[in-house]
Amino acid sequence: EIVDYDREGKRAREPEHDVYFPLRYLVPMNDARGLDLGGDGSPASKACASGHAVASERKQLLEDTPGTGAVFAIEPVWARGGTGCDQVSGFVALIFRIAPVMRDVIARAELGELTLVVRDVSANGTVIAQTAPVEEDAIVAREQLDFVDRRWEVAVSSPPARLPWWLFAMGVALSLFGGAIAYGGAAWMRMRRKLAHALRLGQYRIEQEIGRGGMGVVFRARHEMLRRATALKLLAAPPGDAAALARFEREVRLTAELTHPNTIAIFDYGHTPDGEFYYAMEYIDGLTLHDVLAVDGPQPIARAAHLIAQVARALVEAHAVGLVHRDIKPNNIMITTRGGIADFVKVLDFGLVQRIGVDVDEIEGTLTGTPGYTAPEALRGGEVDQRADIYSVGVCFYALLTGRAPFDADGEASIIHAQLRGTATPLGELRAVPKGLAALVMNCIEVVPMARIESAQALLDALDKLAIEPWTAEQARAWWTTRAPEVRRARHTEPGTTPPPTVTIDSKRLRTS
Repeated sequence: EIVDYDREGKRAREPEHDVYFPLRYLVPMNDARGLDLGGDGSPASKACASGHAVASERKQLLEDTPGTGAVFAIEPVWARGGTGCDQVSGFVALIFRIAPVMRDVIARAELGELTLVVRDVSANGTVIAQTAPVEEDAIVAREQLDFVDRRWEVAVSSPPARLPWWLFAMGVALSLFGGAIAYGGAAWMRMRRKLAHALRLGQYRIEQEIGRGGMGVVFRARHEMLRRATALKLLAAPPGDAAALARFEREVRLTAELTHPNTIAIFDYGHTPDGEFYYAMEYIDGLTLHDVLAVDGPQPIARAAHLIAQVARALVEAHAVGLVHRDIKPNNIMITTRGGIADFVKVLDFGLVQRIGVDVDEIEGTLTGTPGYTAPEALRGGEVDQRADIYSVGVCFYALLTGRAPFDADGEASIIHAQLRGTATPLGELRAVPKGLAALVMNCIEVVPMARIESAQALLDALDKLAIEPWTAEQARAWWTTRAPEVRRARHTEPGTTPPPTVTIDSKRLRTS
């Protein structure tokens, strides 16, 4: 919640807003709370629209007594050096607490009888701060100056006789704003340089965050020399987490061995100056199956089979070299248009990949996976092989045909226990599909691995035998023309469309229960 002073000077909870604006950097640093700087008409929106720094009107900091004002100066920092609100990657905010500076000036000059007033001329002379209440006719000197995008006035009452009024007023003005400008300007530049450095990794310039997963955060970036769009993934783990770093490095090494067109391609990897591991992969401007299902619902049988077949082809190569993906789910399957081919599939995020026959995780008793999609044997912490991926593919196939996952329960624990019991609603009860297809999908999600279809190639062969009507290139292009725009618009706005999370599961406890 946001707490601020109300018009009567009492602390009160602010009304709820549609958008909350987080401040990344405060210079000088302080613990101010209760400042709503975002939304239409805010200093932040004015700054990005104007393309330069903007000062706020009078603000009240909670750590200051009522009547003590402060001013914020906000400068946007743009991605790719552009301008405009759609290109903003962050803001630098400078806080000017004026009253403490005024009191310090008076104390150091031993001018206890002096009253100082600072007004915002651009806001109809609003008093920002004053050392004591003063009548207008007691003001004997004024001086105005421009700071950021506003005009300010410093007024003085009862100035000492030893100084000319105008000179003293100018001196006070410079004391109030000059030091702040000098310090703030230097800090401002330091923050901009720091942010600019943070936005670059080697030859890659980071443009914006595009996704988060169980092991990392993904940014859209651009290679400075090749001018090529790239996706950069950074390890999302606490510094010094050796286990997470080892898993992350394993991901890039193992994924780099794969060359199938339906598998995400790895270009490069390295470490940031702070020691964080990252790698660069091809950037895909597409939609995940999660995006599609959230808006478009159940898919035509021909399209579902077409997409799942491409996933299976990518897994044929991975399984052939002894790798199990372990986190196949709609959010890790992306469709795009590649080389003029619409509905081209890319299998993403090999963050949980492992060698067949290797223990599930370095940490005994735990594993990482997605409830509803991770195979039961993996949930129990047992050894997994390629049939664990078959299970996950079967769940995705089921979702494409019905619009929902087979284990529809409230909460992760309920979903997991439904998987372990194998209590999925038969596909044929939710949608009229060929019996052979329904049987194939339900076979893929059998609880016992030995009861499932044995490999991705066997799944492809079974699909061929079903002789499902093909999904044509014309149909695919038509979907991208008519439906894809709506899916893109709704991707981050539709309620209830949060993708299933990748979580750490206590497999030891599951085994005992």
